[in-house]
Amino acid sequence: MSFLDFFKTVLASNRLNVAQRFSVQRRVTSGSMSRFCMASDRETGRIVGLKILDPEKVAAFENRFKGLPKPSEGEIAVQFDHPNIVRTLEHGITTEDSPYLVMECLEGPSLQTTLASHASFGDVKIEMQRGRKLV
Repeated sequence: MSFLDFFKTVLASNRLNVAQRFSVQRRVTSGSMSRFCMASDRETGRIVGLKILDPEKVAAFENRFKGLPKPSEGEIAVQFDHPNIVRTLEHGITTEDSPYLVMECLEGPSLQTTLASHASFGDVKIEMQRGRKLV
């Protein structure tokens, strides 16, 4: 084994092989920068939310802040501990070089569905992207 092969092996060992670790149950949504699905964690048997970010879109976004020391989304998310915020259990990079987050999986409608089904959210009126008023 060459030194380069050894180095690649060491780097890859710290990365998540999504297909090996998780069994995707269903795709929940796809955003502008990521895919989100419900998955079964083969290590723990737990159902989790799995967010895989598009590395090119993340890089383009982060280039806007070049030179500024900034934590990753995962580094920020794991610090939140509040009953009204979904817990991020772990984060890192996949073997395909995509940032990922593993979150607790909560049953119920998405925030987008909830907002769309209500005329107002407190005293704030909601408008959808297309300019259609919901109230």
